[in-house]
Order: sequence, then structure tokens, then C-alpha cells
Amino acid sequence: MEKPPVRTQLGELSWATQDGVAVLSGGRVIAWNSAAERIFGVPASIATAPGFDLPSVLGLSSSRIAVIADSPPGIIEPPGCGVLQVTGWRSEDGAETVLHFADVSRSRRIESGLRELNGFAGRLLRQRPSLDDLLAQLSACARTVADSAFAAVILVLPGTMTVTHVTVDTVPGAEPDFAPVVDAAVSESLVAGLSVRAEKGRLPSVIGEDEGVLVIGPYLAVPIRTHGQTIGALVAGNDGTGRAFDGTDDSLLADLAAHAASAIAAVADETRRHESEDRRRDAIAAARHDIANPLAAGRGYVQILQRRYADMTSEQRVRALGALASSFERLEEYSHRLLLDERLEVSAPALRWTQIAVDDFLDAVAQDIEASLSARGITVVVRRREGCSRTLSADPELLREVVDNLMSNAAKFTSKDGEIRLIAARDQRHVRIEVIDTGVGIPLEEQASVFERHTRTRQSRRDAVPGMGLGLSIVRRIAEAHGGTVGVRSQPGHGTAVWVTFPVEFPPDVADREVAHSQVPEPSRVYEDRQVGSA
Repeated sequence: MEKPPVRTQLGELSWATQDGVAVLSGGRVIAWNSAAERIFGVPASIATAPGFDLPSVLGLSSSRIAVIADSPPGIIEPPGCGVLQVTGWRSEDGAETVLHFADVSRSRRIESGLRELNGFAGRLLRQRPSLDDLLAQLSACARTVADSAFAAVILVLPGTMTVTHVTVDTVPGAEPDFAPVVDAAVSESLVAGLSVRAEKGRLPSVIGEDEGVLVIGPYLAVPIRTHGQTIGALVAGNDGTGRAFDGTDDSLLADLAAHAASAIAAVADETRRHESEDRRRDAIAAARHDIANPLAAGRGYVQILQRRYADMTSEQRVRALGALASSFERLEEYSHRLLLDERLEVSAPALRWTQIAVDDFLDAVAQDIEASLSARGITVVVRRREGCSRTLSADPELLREVVDNLMSNAAKFTSKDGEIRLIAARDQRHVRIEVIDTGVGIPLEEQASVFERHTRTRQSRRDAVPGMGLGLSIVRRIAEAHGGTVGVRSQPGHGTAVWVTFPVEFPPDVADREVAHSQVPEPSRVYEDRQVGSA
């Protein structure tokens, strides 16, 4: 049986393949399947018309096209058509040539992307980059992997939309208007915790822009997640005329995001380790100074008393002895903090669970702080909010340690005529004790570390405020031992609020229980706002 003509074979092949097929005779296109129409964007009616310029469409010379059938399969990149593998063969009589175009853009991009990812992973093994260097490498890798006009790495505080870092990589010499794309894309990706991919169009403006819409190009945003939390996003984008992103880009950026999460966590751990060591050295230096001062003062008063006691008036003796006692009290406070910190660091404390009346406890705190704060003109407002349990369960000694630490911190940073509020409120099955001051406040970037050991804010170091940076870490560990939580919110120049929660009921597995009050006294009224100290 005779072999059917090439054009008959083309008719069968055109239905069986998604690849482009063209038949040439005498240098002219005589057949052009639907896949070729899709790939090159040229209808068959135009491609087969006399005068059709095939070399321009393929980006090849006529002489190069003429020898395709006699050459091994090759790679071409026609303008706007991606990467194509072209294969050619001739009919038996040599009158017709068949050209087969397979779109290998995806496989080539995967190959190139995986090569880039492997190179990135290898560099991380050989280097220990800083966070800024890591983000620069990530954004460059993301742009290469996604073959985009720009790429960005955005980091946020875990569980929030507060952006802490933005690093962008662009095509050399190009400055696309990427900011609106980053804003829209990262918002959706961070909120949903999922990849977001869209064609060019209009999206709501979400971050840092006025309400309305933004005209953007195609974009792809992939969240960076670690330990179940979204910590940022990788974003790739093109301008309005650029190509749209597809599942291949999504998969490659998702792989890069997984690398990014591990790398960022490793760099963050290393950074925290160095910062912790720096804080420890600063704290030791501050403690050395703070311990030396009362020692020197105490020694001085002892010498005065030894040499001049007989010549001193009773008032001078009382003043000197009072100053000596104050020096010993400061040393006792420092030693107590150090010993408690060490005890909490070694193991969880053995708790003496006790039912404590909230009103009585707040009253005791208010009475104890009245003298010291009224002398400084600081007003203290104490309140148990409506709906708050009248009792809580805690170790009374450690509960007092927590509140004393919070009040001491608030007092250090609240100036004359300021205000400190001590609030007890309901927090589901816990009582939330919150201390709010009108002091200097804490910058956002320092708030995440205030509960770590040896942490002192820049403001406290600059103003040489006494302390070893242990107070809030002690608060955190005591709260955690009780099954509670801690938190902070602050704004520089507008004060700080620090809170801690303690359970209302004893934990079910606690056997050793005490009741501090066999009957909790019934207050004659709801614990209303009242002022303690100087108004």
C-alpha cells in the first residue's frame, strides 16, 4: 500500500498532538495546524497566504529553515513564543517539509529553576549570610526562577501584617513600578497563607495606599511559612505587557519559599544567639556598675560611721544608717533577681497553688507602692474590671514577684506627674493583670525580644537605667509555669502596656492546694477606679 501524502498525515497528526505543525512546499507554508496558530498567534489563513514571512515569525533566516529537516532537533526562541524545540523531516519525494514545534518552555524553566534552587541551597551551606544578604540572594533567585521583571522578599512580624523587611531585585537597567504589585499581592498571600496568582488587571489597594484600585501587571505571591506561621512572602511580577505566571512558576517559587523559611529561621537563630550574647555582656557590664555603686556607697557610710560616730548628731547617724541600709537593700534585690533567674532557668518552679482574692491582692500592691511613687508625683490607678473573677489561682510569692517586676519597670520609665494603671480583667478562663504606664514606650522592633533574658532597650542603655534585663524574662517564665501568657503593646512617646495571665481555677492535675482565704470577702462595691499616690 502506498504511504499517504504528508498533508494527509498532517490531518491525522494535528488532532493527536498539542504541538505546532507546519508543512512547507517550495519555501511556502501550505498547512498550519491549530496548535501552531496558538503558539505563534498567526491564523492558518494568514500563514498559508502568499507572501507570509515565516523567517520573521520563527526568528530564523530562510537558509536556516531550509536545513532544519537535515539537522538534529534544535531549540529556537521566536519573539514572544517561549522556548520551542523544532524538528523537521521531508516527504519521500522531497517536495514537502514538515516542521514540528514542541513548547519546551515549562521543562526548560523547571530545569533552569531547579538548577538555580540547587545553587542557592549550595551557597547557603558554604556561607553564613547576614539577614540583609540572605534577602538580597532570595530576591535575585526568585526573579531568576520566575523569569520575571522583578521579585521581592517581604518579611512580617509573625501573625501580623506589620512589614519589617522589603528587598527587591529588578531586571538590570529597568525600574518597573513594582510597589503597587507588592502591596496587593503580599496582602492577599499573607492574609490567606496561600499562593496568589493573577493575570494583569485591577486589584484593591490594601497596604499603605489610599482606598481604591491599582492597575497592575501579572503577579505571583507565595507565602513563606515556618512552624505554622506566615512570616513573609516571595513576590514575582511583570509590567502590564509581561507574561502571566503559571503553575510552573508557582511550584518553583513554593520550593524557594521552603528554602527561604529554613534559611531565614537559621539566620534568625544565629542573629538571636549573637544578640543574646551581646545582651548578656551588656547586662553583666550594667550589673557590675549597679552592684559596685551600692557597695561603694555602703563602704563610704561605714567608714564615716567608724571615724566620726562620736562627733555625729543623732540626725546624721540616722541618715547614715538609713543610707547604709538602702545600699544593702539594693544589693539584696540584685542577688534575689540573679538567684531567681538561675532557679527558673534550671527548672520549672515548684508552685504552691493558692486561691487568691484579686481585690485584696490589688489593695496590698497599692499600699506597698504608695509611699515611693507619691514622692515622685506619679499617680497609680488600680481597678478590677466588671466581669473579672474575684479570685485567681497562683503561687502567691511568684504572683507578687511578677507584679512587682511590672510595677518596677513601669516606675523606671514614667516621669514625674505620669500615671501607672494596674488593671485586672477577665481573659476567658484566666485573670489578666495589666500594667499600663505613660512612659517613654518601646520601639516596635524591640518589642519581640523584651521577654528574653538580659534584654535592655536602647532607651534604658542610653539613659543608664539600673537593671540587668532579667525582670520581664522572669515574668514570662513564671507565667508559663502557671499555664499563662504574657504580652506587650507600646508606642514610643505614648507609654507601654504589659500583661500577664493567671488561671482562675486550679489546674486539674494539682494535688497540693491551699486556700489563702477560707471565704473570699465580699466587697461592698465593685472595685472601682481609685487613685493611690500624688495626683
